[in-house]
Amino acid sequence: MSTKELILKEIEEIPESYWEEVLSLVQTIKKITQLKKEKEEYSGGLGGLWKGVEFSEEDIADARKEMWGSLGERKV
Repeated sequence: MSTKELILKEIEEIPESYWEEVLSLVQTIKKITQLKKEKEEYSGGLGGLWKGVEFSEEDIADARKEMWGSLGERKV
């Protein structure tokens, strides 16, 4: 007997007065499953945007110069 068949057999033995609780449990499990799936699909911030892109030391140095080059200079 498959797991699905065992679950259905067990549910059939639960009194009807508990069916709403069983439904609530199943819906909660579905929601947890969906959240886990979404979490697995999430790239983890901006890191996924740069996947496969390589930067040389020169690229990084140039970017730093451009970004911080005029730091501390005052315009009068």
